[in-house]
Amino acid sequence: MNTLKSHASIHIIYWITNVLFWVFSAAALFGIIMAIAILFNSFGNDLNLHVGLPTSFNVIEKGQLSIGESHTYVRLIEASGKINFVETPPQLRIIYSIFMFLIVGISYYLFLMFKRFVKNVYKGIAFNKSNIQLLKKISYGIVIFWVMLTTYTLIQYFIIARHLQFNSIEMSGNIEFYPWILIVALFLWVLSHIFMHGSQLEEEANLTI
Repeated sequence: MNTLKSHASIHIIYWITNVLFWVFSAAALFGIIMAIAILFNSFGNDLNLHVGLPTSFNVIEKGQLSIGESHTYVRLIEASGKINFVETPPQLRIIYSIFMFLIVGISYYLFLMFKRFVKNVYKGIAFNKSNIQLLKKISYGIVIFWVMLTTYTLIQYFIIARHLQFNSIEMSGNIEFYPWILIVALFLWVLSHIFMHGSQLEEEANLTI
């Protein structure tokens, strides 16, 4: 199969992808070590997890906006953020460590597939079966990532967020389901079919020649 000449931008993307892949690999390894440490309670009572809440919370807080000599009173009515467990319950420690394994694992898989895709393009090979399969694998992997993230969000909401009690705030029922992740997966799936059509056209052109 004929290859295409790589442009300078492809070279830049290729080397940036390789650097980021190895940086991510180091971060993923650290994440796995942390997950194992959390699972086996290596930190003891010193484990203070900071966990992002999957839902916003209602706040009634007054403030002031100053622009030059103009002063305007404002109210903070909705916000999002993290909570800190002073002592993490054993059940939550297990849940968080398991999801760390899953999220790190699928993220590494997606990055690896993307790295292979970029490598093929860098070599000048675009419309071939390998790239089509890689795009499909990435799109399916993103869907799996979304399922994991949504499951994690729902567990956090029903086990943690709904049972939190504060003096000055209340939890809202707005849950983030990350629809943009599915949009990215759909885009890559469609792109794989475009590559498939391009591969067929290339084969027909070669047969004609």
